[in-house]
Amino acid sequence: RAQEKWLIYFKDIIFSWFVEYPNLLIKQFCPQNKSDPQRPTPNSFEIFLLCLKRAVKQQYVSFKSFFISTIVVFFIIGNAIASLSGGNLNVLGGYPPDICLKQYPQLRATCLDLQQNSYTNALQFSGFILIASAAAISASTFGKEQTIYWREAASNLNTPAYFFAKVFADIPICFLSALSVTAGFSTGFISPMPFPQLLAGYILYTIFGFLSGYFLSFLLPYSSVALAGVGWAVFWSLLMGGTTIVMSDNRESRWFWTLSLGRWVNEAFFYGTTVYPYEKVRQGPEKGQDLFDMNRRKQTLLFFLTYGEAAGYGALVCLIFLFINLFVITATKLDKKK
Repeated sequence: RAQEKWLIYFKDIIFSWFVEYPNLLIKQFCPQNKSDPQRPTPNSFEIFLLCLKRAVKQQYVSFKSFFISTIVVFFIIGNAIASLSGGNLNVLGGYPPDICLKQYPQLRATCLDLQQNSYTNALQFSGFILIASAAAISASTFGKEQTIYWREAASNLNTPAYFFAKVFADIPICFLSALSVTAGFSTGFISPMPFPQLLAGYILYTIFGFLSGYFLSFLLPYSSVALAGVGWAVFWSLLMGGTTIVMSDNRESRWFWTLSLGRWVNEAFFYGTTVYPYEKVRQGPEKGQDLFDMNRRKQTLLFFLTYGEAAGYGALVCLIFLFINLFVITATKLDKKK
């Protein structure tokens, strides 16, 4: 009898893994809506429009609340980050070679390398704050209505249409938040990098923060997402940003940094604030000549891309996380969607 029980248990597991679960997954991605002449069933695009209309009404209750929570709060956050970053940010090049050659051999590389680059640390810290703040805000997009979603999913709701409708409704909040925090940050942050480049980097940080809030709200209770978002931001922005733990010291696991938005945005900011303005003389009679030697710092950080190239890879990471979120909301907790 014990063998029969184990055999039945094993059959149930096989059936769940290879029959029941795939069928439920297919149902979530491609719900089979039965046609009813008396009550026509909406197609996927119509479901998307209906969910989008409902999401807009949920998110934009009044102009006052929207203005305060999106424009004012994020402007204050940006201004506070600029104050915490401190003033007198600068890039100082290495010492002349004739001086460094007189040093001990172990100190020559450090002597020739950049002596200071305070822009990188300030911008990396701002990315951490922005990801954590955006994740805390976006957690409510899906986290507050999980029960409603499960009930509607059990009634053949098209999950991809629902997901993209909620994401589309958050787009204005996402971009205006990035614009507000950039404007607030620019009041106290002066660098040679143009404002559009700073804004583009902060848009990527904000998008990633919103996607992070979605992802965490799918897996954790809503009350825990804000705290988890802080740890998430520490990991992807500070630890995996490419400057705290450098990739050149972790060549075996370097591939993991390709999934880190913090690494790509830091590389873009490194080019915009350090490489482009200070590697070559940009104007005057000595235009085009070498100014600071960046090769050692580039080899240490493995930052070789231009701003546009690094920002493009960052946008690709956001796109990957978007579809990871779609898969997670569709493929998890299927027992509650029966």
